[in-house]
Amino acid sequence: MPLRLAKISKEDIAQRRIFYFQGNPPPLGSWPSGVYYGDGSGGKYGKIPEARRCGSAIAYLNSDNNLEFGMYYPLPGEIQTVPRAELSILVTLAEVVEDEAVIVYFGDNKQVVDLFNKGETACTKASNADLYKLLFDYIKNKCLDLTVYWMPSHLDNPEAKTKKGKPKVRPVWVHDYDIKGNKEADKLADRAAEIAELPGWLVEPLIDNVRMVRLIQLRIATIVCNLPKRNNKKSICHSYNPTSGKLTKEQAMANSEHLLRTTDMVVQCSECLSKVHLNSPEFYSFVRAPCIPVMRTHACDSVSIVGQIRIRNQESHPTHDMYSYRGIQYCNKCGYMVKRRMQNLIKPCNGSDRRSAHGQRVLESIARQELPPGVECWPH
Repeated sequence: MPLRLAKISKEDIAQRRIFYFQGNPPPLGSWPSGVYYGDGSGGKYGKIPEARRCGSAIAYLNSDNNLEFGMYYPLPGEIQTVPRAELSILVTLAEVVEDEAVIVYFGDNKQVVDLFNKGETACTKASNADLYKLLFDYIKNKCLDLTVYWMPSHLDNPEAKTKKGKPKVRPVWVHDYDIKGNKEADKLADRAAEIAELPGWLVEPLIDNVRMVRLIQLRIATIVCNLPKRNNKKSICHSYNPTSGKLTKEQAMANSEHLLRTTDMVVQCSECLSKVHLNSPEFYSFVRAPCIPVMRTHACDSVSIVGQIRIRNQESHPTHDMYSYRGIQYCNKCGYMVKRRMQNLIKPCNGSDRRSAHGQRVLESIARQELPPGVECWPH
């Protein structure tokens, strides 16, 4: 008879698990220490993501290396993948064993095993991070000693091969009874996937559509590969004179209120210290804009800037206290510098009390009249 687990965490998306049992397992929450074998199955339609329905299973062998008891259930939720099914059964094992249990677990999904052995921090970045969080919570709250090993699947078949077509090799830590335990778990996982399997009348139209799409794609690829080679004509570059009514960039710079100079394709005004790239879409808007010279003070060879600095289509945030020293613009509070882009200067200023280590080094270097970190030479 199916049985629901009584206590389930709110974060557990597998909260609607329906368990099926093989043999006579102990009550849930009091499973003993020992060696357990888990597996997940994608079912009959495992290669079709839309029709895949997975099952999870775990097996426990007795002293004669025969199946003593097992548990299996269909994987709940919208995400139906074999790695998630195998991780789900590991979470369930940690949930049903007794407190302070010493568990050795064998699974044949290398992705799940390797990621678990990398630690909790690495698992928080996984696609199934929600289940990994539950797993490590159970380990901490129940003081479990959980050791997870990987073993190849179907080692009982001498002709079994890897995805690359090479024969499967048994690791040194895998014994004959481990192969038996993995096989028992595999059988129960297939049985769980059969319970959740979609009816054939519902899946067959999908299979036909998938087959038809593959044939169409193959036909299109065949046609494209057999088309005659085209003789590509080299494009001829024409030099057109500017249309009447539109000034050239040189004419626009000559008629501008700004006192402009060009360095490495960057146009800068010496009065307002604004910059724009020569090929920027904002070039004409910049040169036509009025020039508002900055207020200057010549103490300690520095120029105090009142207002905002504009580069291309970005402006510094008004909360920054902008200064210029030998062509380098920087905030005197947070220490951020102006580079080819405004970067952090478009955001509100952090202030001197939350200044970063890099900002502190920039201000200290300028105070010593030295080049700031990351700057190879003075702009001018």
